[in-house]
Amino acid sequence: MKKLANALGVDSAAVYKTPDAPSLQGPLLVYERIARSLLSLIGSPEGLRIWLNTPEPELDNEIPRDLILKGEGQVVAEMLEDMQEGQPD
Repeated sequence: MKKLANALGVDSAAVYKTPDAPSLQGPLLVYERIARSLLSLIGSPEGLRIWLNTPEPELDNEIPRDLILKGEGQVVAEMLEDMQEGQPD
């Protein structure tokens, strides 16, 4: 939770105690987009975890999880949505 809170720019207690708070819903949307796209493309929570922790050539061999935690989840979400739509990079 602490890493997620840092990526969101909020206090970890807020994420832990009130994850459904309206003020968190906007920032959490990118994570929902990533999870939804990955589950659609990969089909399982296990595959989702593997992909998030594996260097991705389309992201200059960065590990997607690291980009997300650095606040660059939008880039990951857009790449996955393009993949779903069959659009080249």
